[in-house]
Amino acid sequence: MTWASGGFLGMAAGIATAVWLELPPLLWLGLAGAAGAGAALILLFNRRGEGWLVLLVLFGLGGFWMSHSRADYRRTISQNQIWNGQILSLQGTAIERPRQEDFGFSCRVRLDPARSRGLSGIIRLQSPTALPDEVLGRLVRCQGRFRAAFSPLPGWPGPAEQQRVSGYLWLRTAPLIARPKRSGLPSPLEWANHWRSRMKVAGARTLKGLNLELLHAMLFGDRIGDTGAAARLQNELQRTGTIHLLSVSGLHVGLVAGFLSLLLRWLRVPERWRLWPLAAAIGSYTLMTGMEPPVLRAGLMLFFFLAGTWLGMGTRDGLNRLALAAWILLMLDPYALTQIGFQLSCGATLGVVWLFPLLRECFPAGRRWLRLIRDCLLISVAAQLPLLPILIHYFQQISWSGPIVNLFLLIPANLIVVGGLAGEALGAVFPAGGAIALTGLDWVLSLTRAIVHFWAGQPWAASYSPVWPWPWLLAYYLGLALFLDWIRPNRLTGLPHLKIRWGPALLVFLSVANLIGWTAYGYRLTHQCLQLTMIDVGQGDALLLKTPDGRSALIDCGNRGRGRRSVLPVLRREGIARLDQVYLSHGDLDHRGGLLEVLNVLPVGTLFLPAGSIEPELGRLRRAAERLGVRCRVAGNGTGVRLGRSVSGRIYEALEAGLSENDRSLVIALSFGKNKLLLTGDLSAEGEAMLSRKYPHELRAAVLKVGHHGSNGASTLNFLTQVRPLVGLISVGRSNHYGHPGPEALKRLRALAVPVYRTDRDGRIDLRLYSNRLSVTVARREKQR
Repeated sequence: MTWASGGFLGMAAGIATAVWLELPPLLWLGLAGAAGAGAALILLFNRRGEGWLVLLVLFGLGGFWMSHSRADYRRTISQNQIWNGQILSLQGTAIERPRQEDFGFSCRVRLDPARSRGLSGIIRLQSPTALPDEVLGRLVRCQGRFRAAFSPLPGWPGPAEQQRVSGYLWLRTAPLIARPKRSGLPSPLEWANHWRSRMKVAGARTLKGLNLELLHAMLFGDRIGDTGAAARLQNELQRTGTIHLLSVSGLHVGLVAGFLSLLLRWLRVPERWRLWPLAAAIGSYTLMTGMEPPVLRAGLMLFFFLAGTWLGMGTRDGLNRLALAAWILLMLDPYALTQIGFQLSCGATLGVVWLFPLLRECFPAGRRWLRLIRDCLLISVAAQLPLLPILIHYFQQISWSGPIVNLFLLIPANLIVVGGLAGEALGAVFPAGGAIALTGLDWVLSLTRAIVHFWAGQPWAASYSPVWPWPWLLAYYLGLALFLDWIRPNRLTGLPHLKIRWGPALLVFLSVANLIGWTAYGYRLTHQCLQLTMIDVGQGDALLLKTPDGRSALIDCGNRGRGRRSVLPVLRREGIARLDQVYLSHGDLDHRGGLLEVLNVLPVGTLFLPAGSIEPELGRLRRAAERLGVRCRVAGNGTGVRLGRSVSGRIYEALEAGLSENDRSLVIALSFGKNKLLLTGDLSAEGEAMLSRKYPHELRAAVLKVGHHGSNGASTLNFLTQVRPLVGLISVGRSNHYGHPGPEALKRLRALAVPVYRTDRDGRIDLRLYSNRLSVTVARREKQR
């Protein structure tokens, strides 16, 4: 183990431990101080073993840094609570570029307490209209309604805490964006923003549509659309393991640095003096991309590499340089360790700088062209092997075609990144020359999309996997280490060891088999139930049903954008590669908006549409679903429901003239053993009264999906006393403009002692319904204000 990698592992272990163990910062500092004193004494008496104490010092410092950061974040949230719900005028500096969300646009701003009524920390601006791309690094004055963030729970930080967002400001007017007052030339960040804007304008003159979106996603990390062809392209990139092309990282920095190195070598610039132009170019590119952690990590690693070369330190210590770059990022922000971008970036680079040389030794090749193909394949495999459990954890997908497709895209990706930057830069100063270069690049972008589309269409291209439990993770990395040791060639003969010591091998095999076997048994034992998952889709509805025999059904799918961002990740996490049934309760956008995003990705057996709906968009939705090969049926009053061998039920409707779209919702009653579910869509008091009159003895249920997001106009006392639920579930968006759930509805539920679970406070809600009992778990339980 190198000194830098050991130091990084020590600090990372301290940070990870502090995430789970809520110890006071001073206790961590005391541990680091005691270990440091012990190491000093050992060095004083010239004894061995001080290295472990140094690691313990770094472990304590990592724990102190993380616990201090969490305490500071919680203190900031607590101080900002007094301004919750008020109209405020705030001022601060934007620290990220705007990004498009479901409701509009947002960006993070670091507040100036002196000009923000004492508010401090980082807030997220929420704007219904577009924010200018050049806002990064600028002074922002804004007015809107402030919503303080919820105090985080112990354990792994959520997205808001990872970014240290302590509140949200819903803008009422357009923000005033000004340059910081200074004398002299603009800052490097302003220069980078200026050139980025000019380059994007130059690209838009020649390229159009999806090719333009793909180019700017690969060059600057911009997000491409969530619907239509753009959504299908993202799904194809995920299936082929090439989605990393849309996230600017070490690959992109390496391509730019490699091209510039070849150019400087062609210009016969001495090797030691290539540091300065390369550092300036990579620094400028990093600023253009918004200084995201993967780009910063790659830029720091490249800088250490160039500095080592300039000082004559050699080029074979890539592991040290990776560890040093990651170490610096953790010292700047300990939350980086919990972010998926940091984990994927470091894991892939670790595979390239450490695992790739080992694999190359194990698979020799004679001819030069064979060595080139071998190296291209092995680099892709080496980058993905350390990431496999991480990718399964976050995306629940294994891309079997990834190494092949990455090999096919090696040259096109080089041309797009290098040619795109050069073409748009040329177009910014000489439009005619830039247009010629970008016209040729348009062909390369179309070819790239065609390659991805072809390989993504193969049935074996990818497969889904449920999240692995921790024993499987241990078994995977243990098996990987043993396999590499087994095939590693002998240093003297060059031949693989390929000798098995049967005692240790049998012990390892039994350990791995026990880990996998007992975990699989426990998984099967705890899943002999009907699982209902209320997915957190904000202000909307989406419920997933999964039976003990593996059948699955989706009821509603949230608003636009929520199918891809919220529903699909849950389906993949549950290992669902096909939906047997999909039910649409009624035609409102917050129930049907995300459905096509799911149908474009997953095969569906049957789509059930409401017979009484008066929403004209349902006809277009049906035609789009049928074009995708989905069988569509109309469901109405009395339609039977059968899901697998153990779940059955029927559909009710309150069909009378003059009813609103909400009261025309399909009401689905499902039975599993002695327990029953009642899912009421957006039914209001009028629809509830009609159902109560028609079916007074059929509405009793253990679990009630509270109608219309818990509004005051639903869940009447008469209806609740007929249902007599043991549990109430409400799907509702945080800080929504409708005031859901209503206080009167909540009061009626409390009066009947019905425990209520809400997605705005609890996140995703997982309910397990056994034959004679039920259990509920939630993703988070946030502190009440």
